[in-house]
Amino acid sequence: MSVLTKWSIRTRLMALLLLFTMGVAGLTWITSVKQESSIMTERQAATRSVVQVALGVVQYFGGLQTSGKMTQAEAQKSAIDAVRGLRYSGQEYFWINDMHPTMVMHPIQPELDGTDLTENKDPNGKYLFVEFVTVVKAHGAGFVDYLWPKPGAANPQPKVSYVAGYQPWGWVIASGVYVDDVRTAALAASRFLPAPSGLPSRQLTW
Repeated sequence: MSVLTKWSIRTRLMALLLLFTMGVAGLTWITSVKQESSIMTERQAATRSVVQVALGVVQYFGGLQTSGKMTQAEAQKSAIDAVRGLRYSGQEYFWINDMHPTMVMHPIQPELDGTDLTENKDPNGKYLFVEFVTVVKAHGAGFVDYLWPKPGAANPQPKVSYVAGYQPWGWVIASGVYVDDVRTAALAASRFLPAPSGLPSRQLTW
């Protein structure tokens, strides 16, 4: 006689419920991991696209300098003012640093403007602005991951940014996405799971 047959009906039901709960938890975890990877890929693609738009703004004013309609100082000031005001997805922003690197413009932390960023590093010791320049010098553009302060968070949070260079002025135009925002979106999406065949779909609650 198996051990299972010795259990009471209530014990068997509780065991089945436990197994079901563990299965759902496992499925939710697997789904959230897949969702996070998918959402991160989408967010990175979107970030690349909006940085290209901001780069286009800078190129426009660079063109006005080249055509003689603006001096370099006038064109750069106009480009900085335009990029400073750009926003997407609510409050997401762009910043500009040069190839030294020195901060040219940061709309959220203007106290950084004009600051030498060579020794600026995240809590893991990554010289992030030096890395931005390295990526631009090597590839013209690319992604860099690092830790950066986030409004409302006690400690710097993981962030992935896309950086693109504007060679005539030696500028790096960039924007990024916080990893925890992606993870939150993935967990929210993973709560909506298809039910097993024959059972009604339901939203999982935490």
